[in-house]
Amino acid sequence: MAAALRALSSSARKFSCSAVKQSQIIQQEGIPGSNLPFDIHNKKKLTAVFILYFSSGLTVPFLILRHTLLQKYSSPNAISKPTSTTIKPLYDGDEAELENGVII
Repeated sequence: MAAALRALSSSARKFSCSAVKQSQIIQQEGIPGSNLPFDIHNKKKLTAVFILYFSSGLTVPFLILRHTLLQKYSSPNAISKPTSTTIKPLYDGDEAELENGVII
């Protein structure tokens, strides 16, 4: 009796799953955009969704970089900003120091 009940419930479950699949296939067949997860009939909404989707993907790396830099330089033991230093030129204009284009 229990085995017959299990077989009956199993066949009913298989039938209901296949019926749902068949109804979705028939409903979506031949309609452009019916299988997409967003509506394509409202152009303004579609444009806004695309802008938000792609801009969020392009913005995330920059936000992560900003966050890490703020963490690094806002801590109390952060590296101080470099002070102005004078740069010593390689050649100061004295002709005697040059020999065949090489600084001595």
